[in-house]
Amino acid sequence: LIIMTTCKKITLTAAAMVLSAGLAVGGTLAYLNAVTETKTNVFASDKSISIDLTEPQWERYGKEAAKVYVPGQTIDKDPTVSLNDESISAYVALKVQFFDEKNNELTFREFADRYLYGGSELANAGIDWSKDWTFIGNANSDLENDEYASRLMYMYNKPLDKDNANTDIKENISKPLFTKVHLSNEITADNTTKRLPEFNIKVTAYAVQAEGVSVEEAKNSLLEMSIVRED
Repeated sequence: LIIMTTCKKITLTAAAMVLSAGLAVGGTLAYLNAVTETKTNVFASDKSISIDLTEPQWERYGKEAAKVYVPGQTIDKDPTVSLNDESISAYVALKVQFFDEKNNELTFREFADRYLYGGSELANAGIDWSKDWTFIGNANSDLENDEYASRLMYMYNKPLDKDNANTDIKENISKPLFTKVHLSNEITADNTTKRLPEFNIKVTAYAVQAEGVSVEEAKNSLLEMSIVRED
């Protein structure tokens, strides 16, 4: 008898729960209600990032000097990034690559040992690097994060922004990543052609928006861009 009574209580409880649920649904349908028209909020923007990579001293002096260089010579080369007037503020970075006379890409250590004054043992390795830029890694996922490896990435220490006409500082133009390349005095001519070797330093600029982006996020984004967009 006790067991049967218990079962009855359980059954009644279950039935009461179902009934309660049924009443809740019925009550909802009986409420007064109203629905407004749909408001569509369109988000659009004409904002963009626009930068230029220039080398004023290279164009003025360095380019012609490089065509007829001699061992031990110093060549002007000054990669600089500028933010165009229509652009939003941006973090910028420069990728530097090094190539030999056969257009084989070299690590910076290899390039310095072959072509630069003092070789890779010199503190600045034959290039006058600026302290306004910070080395952030190598634009190549299979290389050690080393300034003597290849495809070096440098990030400008502050974002570029629209120029403020009330200051003497050009907020929309970076300082050059480096200014001069000092050639080794041990570069020798080819025995057959009697000509000095050709070699190349290639620089590419990247930018990512500054607003709403931390320095670390910008750094990671710039590195990722440089890997994905290999030329």
